[in-house]
Amino acid sequence: MKNWQHGFELDYLISIQDRYKEHNTYALGPFLEVKKNRIASDLHEKKLLLTEKGAISVAESKVKSPITMHGDTIIGYKQPGDITFSKITNFDKEIKDIVYANLGNNCWLFTWAEWKEANDFAIEQGFDYIGCKVSSFSEIQSVYYRDAINVIEPREHPKLLGAETINIKKIGKGIDANQINKELLLLKGIEYTNHYSNYNKKGSWSAISLRGYKDDPNFIAKPVEMNKKWKADNVGWEEWTCEDTSLREKFPYVNELLSKLPTNRIERIRFMSLAPGGGELQRHTDQVDPDLGVNDGKIMRLHIPVVTNPQMEFTSWDMHGVKHVKNMKEGDMWYLDIRKPHMAINKGEETRIHLVVDVEASEKMRNFLEKK
Repeated sequence: MKNWQHGFELDYLISIQDRYKEHNTYALGPFLEVKKNRIASDLHEKKLLLTEKGAISVAESKVKSPITMHGDTIIGYKQPGDITFSKITNFDKEIKDIVYANLGNNCWLFTWAEWKEANDFAIEQGFDYIGCKVSSFSEIQSVYYRDAINVIEPREHPKLLGAETINIKKIGKGIDANQINKELLLLKGIEYTNHYSNYNKKGSWSAISLRGYKDDPNFIAKPVEMNKKWKADNVGWEEWTCEDTSLREKFPYVNELLSKLPTNRIERIRFMSLAPGGGELQRHTDQVDPDLGVNDGKIMRLHIPVVTNPQMEFTSWDMHGVKHVKNMKEGDMWYLDIRKPHMAINKGEETRIHLVVDVEASEKMRNFLEKK
């Protein structure tokens, strides 16, 4: 018997793991998937309670700790004595009895946003939806809270900015995409650089920079997003700042367009290409970039389709795990919260090209976004 089993027979742990088959279909990374080693640990620590057919994790908070949606967006705080329910595999009477037995405390409940049965269970048990947690693997958990029975003062939770709840939204139209494309076609001999991301399926996504972290148009990376080896090989990367590349001056119409945006600062400007015939960006989030957000000084991303086709699909998932599939039209402007899960696939026969602009968030920028 291995140490990690904590004295539990392997067959027993596997039998419990089998209860999590449906639960684990929503796990896209290794940390939220329930496997036998985690089951053994939770049983050893008496956090996992078993019923005849299901299981539920019950944990008591010892210290105050924040619950974040993504990055530094706080949606609530666990306080000492709070009970948290998670890893629920069945929603029968025995599970409900375990929940009822703990309602003398303030309680939290975490479940997959895309699992309807689990969210229905939370509402039926009197929990209020507080927000969601989005993992770097693009998983979405719904977060629910219920005050203790007979509580005198209901707990207040942090209020989210309205812009935090938006995942994808058209915020402009009437841009002359043909003029942008004309300026783009004047470039001679420019090759797009393959994007370094691991969700760039088959190397079908590439870019060039008008503004980036070097004056080279083919340098498309943001240093803070890169891995440890890259950072070790690029000593001093922490001091790099954004600058225009040699291409910026070749796009007068683009520069005029960007000058009208209600932002104090523009970070990166890139043309991003997605190959035809099934070019795909797999479901992901961009949480490796700690600068993203809608609070003052953070970075928000805008997309302007320059060349596209009716079979180009962009999918974004909102806070509740609902898919929104969009075909962005040439000349429109879109806001995307890339901290939330998203993906793209080009099923058409023409390369898709978007002008992608990262701008500094501010009250003016949030108002521009929310009023559109």
